[in-house]
Amino acid sequence: MNFSTLFLQIIDQMDGERKRNAVYHLLRGKRSGQTIQDVSYYRLHPYFSIFPQLSLETYEQWIEPLFHKGWVVENEEGYVSIDRTRIPQLEKVSTHFNGWLYRGREMLFFERLALIVQTLSYQAYNERTFQPVTNDERIQQFVRSYYKREQLHREERRTLFYEALKQSLRKQPLGDRFAHLLVARLTGFRSAGQTWNQLAEREQLSIGDVRLLFVEGLHGWIPYVEQSPILAPLVEGVKEELVLTESAYRTNEWWRRGYSIEQLAKKRKLKRSTIEDHLVEIALVDPQFPLEQFMSRDRMERIRACIQKERTYRLRPIKRCVEEASYFEIRLVLAQGSGSNWNDY
Repeated sequence: MNFSTLFLQIIDQMDGERKRNAVYHLLRGKRSGQTIQDVSYYRLHPYFSIFPQLSLETYEQWIEPLFHKGWVVENEEGYVSIDRTRIPQLEKVSTHFNGWLYRGREMLFFERLALIVQTLSYQAYNERTFQPVTNDERIQQFVRSYYKREQLHREERRTLFYEALKQSLRKQPLGDRFAHLLVARLTGFRSAGQTWNQLAEREQLSIGDVRLLFVEGLHGWIPYVEQSPILAPLVEGVKEELVLTESAYRTNEWWRRGYSIEQLAKKRKLKRSTIEDHLVEIALVDPQFPLEQFMSRDRMERIRACIQKERTYRLRPIKRCVEEASYFEIRLVLAQGSGSNWNDY
């Protein structure tokens, strides 16, 4: 998948209800209540944080051609959508991204692997001194421990390591194209890994498209790496264990003890609106979240009925439909309904 296709697919799923920078925050993995809600509302989990280092300037450069061609349009309020006169039906492209699970940590796995491969390459030529491909002391320490624990000084263990790499790469879904990219990025004895610019030129792709392909390849490969006893340690700590943001996690702990919104705000020295953001975030991941603790059953059902009728996730149209409901109540219903059938229209 190239970046243009990715952007169009995300915009299509957002269905004209978000502004252009919503995609930027999604790709960077912004841990805000709004972005996390968007992930859940629009089923965008695969794409969350797949470009954590993306700058706004680069993002604008990448999406501008789509606006210039008229494929994507922006209305007076700033909401973006696909121009159906130019793209009547967008074909869904299946991908192997799993951004919600890895959140940029796939590169931690790659950096560990790159340093191990470099170490073994220099060792094969009896060279004990070299400039490591990463200056990150944590990665260097990890590799030293891994090398010792897996006894990679022994030839039979090194052979097992390389065979495991080959076997897992044969199983990953992107095939030779990703395998060739991976090998090209690795540094060995008297052989420097290629830069993104060099790879883009070689593959005749943009830098963004090459990096996208690389991340997708890592996401598709990691499950097979986990199946190998000798390789599995390389992906330790790569998966996201904490579903909630750290601040929401702390609010959740106190809320479960029976604290009210007012008490939580006082206890945590936060604004009421921030506590409400946290509760919405909790409702997104907890199917048993007690909505009735915050509103009547009748109001809850009226909000749900309005969502079905208006076919929207936008707060203002729902608020106009159920005027007595607060925005907080609407967001809670949207949050808990994000995985339910009524939300699929």
